[in-house]
Amino acid sequence: MSTVCQRESEKKSSDATVVALVDFRLRKLADVIAGELRSGHGSTIHAVDKVDDVDLWRKAARRAGRLLGVPV
Repeated sequence: MSTVCQRESEKKSSDATVVALVDFRLRKLADVIAGELRSGHGSTIHAVDKVDDVDLWRKAARRAGRLLGVPV
């Protein structure tokens, strides 16, 4: 296998690891938010300045809402 092919394979593996890590974080955060939605009777509030990744939090909130059948 040429060096170019090896580097491309390594890059794809690395990209897949990053995607898997982001998906794991998303699922974990969605579980936390789902618990907050259950205990908060369908609502939860977080200060934007306290959230590390706002886009990830929004995606996780939407996922949690879908899991519970609650519009987010």
